[in-house]
Amino acid sequence: MAAFRYMFILSIIVISALVMTGCGSSKDASAENSCEAPDSYGKANLDAFLKGSYDICVSLSNANTILVKTNKILGHPNGPLGWATDELAKKGSQAASNPAALLKMQIADNVPAIEKLIPELENVITTVPTILSSAPGALSDAQSLSPLKISGAVGSVNDAKGNLSKAADDLPKVIAGLKSALSNLKKL
Repeated sequence: MAAFRYMFILSIIVISALVMTGCGSSKDASAENSCEAPDSYGKANLDAFLKGSYDICVSLSNANTILVKTNKILGHPNGPLGWATDELAKKGSQAASNPAALLKMQIADNVPAIEKLIPELENVITTVPTILSSAPGALSDAQSLSPLKISGAVGSVNDAKGNLSKAADDLPKVIAGLKSALSNLKKL
């Protein structure tokens, strides 16, 4: 149960990081990716900076999706097999199916996804400082826009700077949570 509490807290951190990196309320949001794609301003430094922030949001969104799925399995009050039984019961006529087989299938899906995501996020940690170092160029580009676009672009740059700093702080915790989830899933 301690592993579940730890992973639940890490899910909250991931969700907070998603909100902080501009994810969540987009007209283009999909179920898998709630990150808001940045506007293109036609300025290389500005567009690259905002795209970098968006890419990090996508990585955090992927981590959140996997952690939420894993938390449902590992954190079920009746254990992972209880989760599988409940999932099968939701399907009605298929309730007689084998819960152990469903659990095995979910583990088979989640383990490779986590194994792929951990190095991706470790790479993201190394790219955040590079992206942040391009903020002055992005801000300069934003300030060179037409008067109607300056305010929005400068605001986007400043928001992205704060979001990237927050993401850099949260990413090690998210990676630790994914490693813990992976370890727990492999024990099942």
